[in-house]
Amino acid sequence: MEISSGISYMTQNINIEIIAFFTCTISNLILLIIALIFLFKGNKLAWQNRRFESIEQFKIIQKKWLFWGVITTALKLLLLAINFYLTFKYDLF
Repeated sequence: MEISSGISYMTQNINIEIIAFFTCTISNLILLIIALIFLFKGNKLAWQNRRFESIEQFKIIQKKWLFWGVITTALKLLLLAINFYLTFKYDLF
C-alpha cells in the first residue's frame, strides 16, 4: 500500500479547509474567552496570588497588564475577523 493512496483517501473524505477553519475559530474563541475572564477577574487573582510592596506598585503593574491585554485581545479579534472574511470570500463551505 502506498502512502499517496492513503493521503488521497483522507482528502476525499475530509475537507481540510473546513477542519482548518474550525480549528482556528475554536482556538481563537477559547483564547478570547480566557482574555475576557482575565479582564474581569485579573486584578483579584493577581492581588491574591502575589505579594506587592505597595498598592501603588500593584496599580502600576496592573495598568501594564491591562494595556497589553487590550492589545492582544484586539489582535485576536482582528485575526478572527480575517479568518471569517477569507473563509467566506473563497467560499470554503
